[in-house]
Amino acid sequence: MGTRKLIKEELWRRIGNGRNTKIWEDKWITLAEDGKIYTVRPPECRLDNVSELKENFRWKKDRLNEIFCPEDVDRILQIPISLGGRGDRSF
Repeated sequence: MGTRKLIKEELWRRIGNGRNTKIWEDKWITLAEDGKIYTVRPPECRLDNVSELKENFRWKKDRLNEIFCPEDVDRILQIPISLGGRGDRSF
């Protein structure tokens, strides 16, 4: 069980529909050195999954700008949106 946790911590996420990727915990920002969001989670923010940052196969730019620092917004906007609705994958 300990090994499984270590492996999971090292895996990066490739975004599909975003439902299984945690915004604040998972490594999903491909242009960030450690794969994680740099922005500290605001206390009032209740968003958990990457899917909550998208709508109609587009990133919610206004929402991103409200929550994340400009560097994170730029990195997120460079992540392609899956038009087929496939699930997220680990790599």
